[in-house]
Amino acid sequence: ITSRLYQTSNGAIKETRNFKGSDFFSLIDSISTHVRIDLGIPNNLLNSYSDLPISEQLTKNLDAFRYFELGNIINNKVIKDRNDSLPGSNYINWNKAIELDSTFAIALWRSSYNNALYQRNPESASKLINQAMRHRSRLSEVNALQVQTLYHSIYGEHEKAVALAKMQYDLQPYNFRVLEQLIDTYRINFMVHKVEKAVQQLNDLVPNLPEYQILLAQSCLYAGNLKQGLKVIERVLEENPENTDALLQLGEIYLHKDDLESAERAYLKAILLSPENEDQWSKLLDHITYRRIRPVTEEFLQAFTGSFIFDRNSEQNFQLFIHNNYLVSKPDQQRGSFYYPISDSVFVSDKAWSTNRYHKNDKGKISRITHDQENLDFSPIYWKEDSVILKAMDYMNTGRYSKALSAFHIAYDQNPEHYYLSNYIQHLEYIQSQEYEKSKLVLESYTGDYGTQKIFLENDQFYYETIEGFIFKLFPLNEEQFMNPGRINSLIQIEKESDRISGLSIYYRHGEQEFYPRSLEQALASHNN
Repeated sequence: ITSRLYQTSNGAIKETRNFKGSDFFSLIDSISTHVRIDLGIPNNLLNSYSDLPISEQLTKNLDAFRYFELGNIINNKVIKDRNDSLPGSNYINWNKAIELDSTFAIALWRSSYNNALYQRNPESASKLINQAMRHRSRLSEVNALQVQTLYHSIYGEHEKAVALAKMQYDLQPYNFRVLEQLIDTYRINFMVHKVEKAVQQLNDLVPNLPEYQILLAQSCLYAGNLKQGLKVIERVLEENPENTDALLQLGEIYLHKDDLESAERAYLKAILLSPENEDQWSKLLDHITYRRIRPVTEEFLQAFTGSFIFDRNSEQNFQLFIHNNYLVSKPDQQRGSFYYPISDSVFVSDKAWSTNRYHKNDKGKISRITHDQENLDFSPIYWKEDSVILKAMDYMNTGRYSKALSAFHIAYDQNPEHYYLSNYIQHLEYIQSQEYEKSKLVLESYTGDYGTQKIFLENDQFYYETIEGFIFKLFPLNEEQFMNPGRINSLIQIEKESDRISGLSIYYRHGEQEFYPRSLEQALASHNN
């Protein structure tokens, strides 16, 4: 393997090195060590965290490593291009890596982290992070910290996650990776003033990096320190007046200063430099036009606040609340983002890459959001869950089924457009009936493999597992049908031919259908039984 280090400013080759060997992991270690030396990274940074051999902290299984890296490549492409054309491919590859090496702690953490970050599947996130915790001794100190912090976050122990991240930073104040972990922990807990302080420390440790400087300006914005945020972003633009990320951040700070003319100039300059983004960024100009017609008050914003859940193939939920007189959307396990109105019922995100359209029910209250996003070719729905629905869900999750059934009836009567509530009613009526007791053996016979999917039973709870490794609870509706509370827009039907299980079908609300055949071995066993 030949490595070449280039000088960014002029493209000249600064250093060339040749590496030979038969051990792939040893070659990676050698390249990594020499590149850092050639880069001239200061010793206080190099010595601030240990550099374990890759085979010790990752895996000795080359195929597992290959699947892990392939998953990372796909994941980075999805993030960079905002491309959703390969749904689940990253998880499929990480899952294969874990199947080949069940002690592969960093692969376990990566899959769990993405599950938690994008709220794809809490059951899988919990299973994976528990497995990663058992093998975290193989990891570097920084990676072990990431595993432990994520563990506490997934289980809702946010104070422990924050305390752990802060303790590690106090022990290693020159380790910028530990500081980044602390910042992420503060951000997902919306601790805006702590974020600002920590990002300032990051800029002191690694100065003059535009990415970190823009992050500092953004953290100042959320903390309400607009004057300091403006100073920071102006310094970035002095060095590079054509930095569109900095211009967008400048425009947002001016919005919060109620300086609409300066905000408009910043957005227009960004569009001039990147005309391919005009359709997207011009929505921020629409917000300025709206603001000039109608002042945005807290009374106006209050109607849009509340809890919302996703209608499609993940278990996303988020809160909308008012912060510093603006509306913030805060998904679980993610940072919050400001949303700005461009009409009485439409809001756009801070860089206008997503749009929320609010719909009212016949009582004049917000009942759902239609969400448009740059990387999606469909418009998912987010349902607002009012206090009545949340109360019914709480009864359900804590096993108070009689109270849950009564509460869901009330919730459905008040929110008839929330179609999925009827499934909870059907499930609760079924499991409290004599028919359910008679059907238990039949329901248990459905466990097994269906193509790339699986149904299994654990502690009297049915689960459904996909090829990506996602695990969902299944709630029986009758002797042959289940609801999936993690994918409320679908139902699972057990298909039979002549009283013999032939497979399972997934029926989606909008007409799509998937079929997975029962494995031949289990079909024969079921027939013999």
